Parts: sequence; C-alpha cells; structure tokens
Amino acid sequence: MGLFKDVLGKALDIIKPALTAINPALGIAAGFVSGLMKGENPLQAGLGAAMDMFPGASVAKNLLNNFPGKSLLEGMGGNSLVSGLLDKVSKPSQVTDLLTDVMKANTEKGLSEQSLKNAQELFAKRMAETAVA
Repeated sequence: MGLFKDVLGKALDIIKPALTAINPALGIAAGFVSGLMKGENPLQAGLGAAMDMFPGASVAKNLLNNFPGKSLLEGMGGNSLVSGLLDKVSKPSQVTDLLTDVMKANTEKGLSEQSLKNAQELFAKRMAETAVA
C-alpha cells in the first residue's frame, strides 16, 4: 500500500501542471490529494495546493487577515494554521515575511501573552530549520 501511495503521489505531482492548465480546480484537487498521499494533514495539503495555485504570500495574507485576534495562536487551530503556513516556506526571508503578516494582521486587537510565546516558538523553530538547510 505504501508503494502505491508513493507512485500515485508522484504521478499527481507530474500531471498537476497539465491539469492546472486545463482547469485550475483540477490542479488544486491534484495538489491536495498529492499532499495527502505524502502524509501531510488535510490543512497542510490544502495550504500547499492553494499556495501552488496562487504563488507568493496572497494565500497567507488572506488567511491571516480573515482570522486575526488574540486567540489566533492559542488554540490547536491557530497553531495548525500558522504551523502549516510555516511548513510551506523555504527561505529565511519568507519566514520573516510571514511573521510580518501575522503581526500586521493583529495590530488592532493584539496578541495575548500565550499567543506571543507560541509565535516565538514556531517562528524560531522554522527560522532555524531554514537557516541550517
């Protein structure tokens, strides 16, 4: 079963650009299924598919601007959202851009102490990973 998942996931990665050219929704669906086949959780697979479709930080900015607030990083959902976004970036400059977006999205309401601690931990971990890689 593991070999089948690997082969299907790689096949979807190969045909995803062609599917996207034909129909963008098919490309997103192929990216989502490919992410699931690679063992990503549904949130990460969906973020990956959306970020492939809309390059740059537009997906991240829209998500962060729609879900600001003191509890953004306190609960499991907020940690998953920010963690999922961080998993999709590969350069230290992208990590700092995402941090800037998180702070800008929360300037009005601010972040709680717990949210700030969670943000520090998540961003420091990802920055260290990208700096070493």
